[in-house]
Amino acid sequence: MISIIQLGIASLTGAVFMFLSETPSLPAPTQWGAILGPGLICSAYGFVVQPIAQRYTTPEKIGLIFSLEPVFSALLSWLFLHEIPGFKGYMEAILIFAAVIFTELSRKTAR
Repeated sequence: MISIIQLGIASLTGAVFMFLSETPSLPAPTQWGAILGPGLICSAYGFVVQPIAQRYTTPEKIGLIFSLEPVFSALLSWLFLHEIPGFKGYMEAILIFAAVIFTELSRKTAR
């Protein structure tokens, strides 16, 4: 419930500042899918389902999953947009994976 309230307040605040700082206009009919898709799936669904899913796992696993978000983004952009990361992108992914593995292994040895 708090996620729905938070998303609603953020939307209302954004709408107020939009009307105060610019002249809004409706997008073209072909652009509604690009607006509603990420808005409903990524924001609304994510904010509502995330707290529900977090009840069934440990905080450590949640932290590890969130730390892999840049890697998931790069993977999905390669898959859907055919973007190819450069040397820097590969090095960043390797460092993120190494940090996640190090964190997981150090947590297991501490037990």
